[in-house]
Amino acid sequence: MAGTFELFVDGDSQIRFRLLAKDGHVLAVSGQFADQEHAAAAIDDVRECAATGHIQVAGRLKAA
Repeated sequence: MAGTFELFVDGDSQIRFRLLAKDGHVLAVSGQFADQEHAAAAIDDVRECAATGHIQVAGRLKAA
């Protein structure tokens, strides 16, 4: 399943990106970037980290 990174301008006129699932569901939203080049570099970082990242649980999790 391939997701899509979507660049957008937020309410503060800053560039952000969101990762969308194939069905359009938002999986993640980035912080703010001053320009498209920095946002694109961050997307490259996310791609690399996601491919090799570990799952870490912070604190206790409870079922809803």
